[in-house]
Amino acid sequence: MNIRPPLVARWLAAALVPRAEREYVLGDMDELFTRDATAGGRRRAGTRYWRQTLGLARHRIPQPFTAAPPNRTLDMSSVIRDIVLGVRTAWHARGYSGITILTLGLAIGANTLLFSIANPLVVRALPIDKPDGLGWVRTINAPRKIDRGLLSMPDLVDLRERAKSFSSLAGYKLSSGTLTGHQQDPETVETVRGTANLTDVWGMRPALGRLFQPQDGEPGRPTVAVLAFHYWRDRFQSDPSVINRQLLLGGKPLIIVGVMRPEIEIGNMALIDLWTPVPADPNSPRDARTLRVLGRLAPGATVESANAEVSGIGAQWATTFPTSHQDWQATVISTRAALTSTDTWIILLLLAVVVAFVLLIACANLANLVMARLVSRRVDLAVRQALGASRAQLIRPMMAESLVLSVTGGLVGLGLAHAGLKTINAVAYEPFMKT
Repeated sequence: MNIRPPLVARWLAAALVPRAEREYVLGDMDELFTRDATAGGRRRAGTRYWRQTLGLARHRIPQPFTAAPPNRTLDMSSVIRDIVLGVRTAWHARGYSGITILTLGLAIGANTLLFSIANPLVVRALPIDKPDGLGWVRTINAPRKIDRGLLSMPDLVDLRERAKSFSSLAGYKLSSGTLTGHQQDPETVETVRGTANLTDVWGMRPALGRLFQPQDGEPGRPTVAVLAFHYWRDRFQSDPSVINRQLLLGGKPLIIVGVMRPEIEIGNMALIDLWTPVPADPNSPRDARTLRVLGRLAPGATVESANAEVSGIGAQWATTFPTSHQDWQATVISTRAALTSTDTWIILLLLAVVVAFVLLIACANLANLVMARLVSRRVDLAVRQALGASRAQLIRPMMAESLVLSVTGGLVGLGLAHAGLKTINAVAYEPFMKT
């Protein structure tokens, strides 16, 4: 008896099996069909033969996308592998990476530098109690082209007695000295030496202990000192028991009585490590102009009225003390004017325009660089896609490389901005301008 499998099923199976495998696959199916038909009947054997044929069809025909959704989860190990691959790719393309990092660094550094300069003048509130109620006394010497000169201690004492536009006047000067006695090697510290009422006129508050008192700095009394917050934090590890500790500044003893609040540490005030009082000695030389003088305006007084009064007093100085005050004039300016010069706002505006163009040019150059980079990698991407890489697997390494270059360029930009601000430190004159 000649038993044959279903004709249509066998034709379909032959079409689904590759030619090289057709002989032994169909032979096995025919042999199994004959055995089943002999043992259990032709119908049962035909049903099984059709199931085998449909099984071949399921393996040959692609399944719909929804039938087997791909794994779209992104774990941390995948991210780390992408970042490592991005670092390697950036290292192999050092020319492209170097230009990209340098372009980003210059753009970010320029913007950071400009913002750091404008921040204490425009954005950030000044750490002064009612800054509009302060007047800053300056001296002018036209023949010497000095428009922001300082005052001497006798000038300050004279103004305290005669200038009714101020309820209080204080002065300070910047100096440096060698500090010892805190279980560390001797080190040079930047110091503000101010009159005892300086902290009151400025409106400062302590973070720990107290600030200056009226009796501080008087002859016969121990010299006190107030630590800057950053110095207390870095050198004394924020130890509250530092109060009443004795140190030596230039070989002379002083007692720590307090710590400044951190808000004062903007501009060049962030460079100050120590604050000490200085006595108001009216017998010091008249031409020793070392003090920056500021005063709290009296009720009803304005900067303009204080300027008129102080200008008159300065004219009298020129007559009374011709040797030390000839060609010198005194004037009063506001806090904002003391922090900036006449051309500061114009310079800041021009810098903003220039930096905006730098940023625009940097973005355009980076876009061109990225496009050129993609064109140069088209063969590599095509090979990966041919090997079965998905779109996400093609995009993620490029994003990781861009992330590595962006972070590196940002760090370079911050370094350039820091170096630029350090350069400004060397040339800035007024408080809050050095950073």
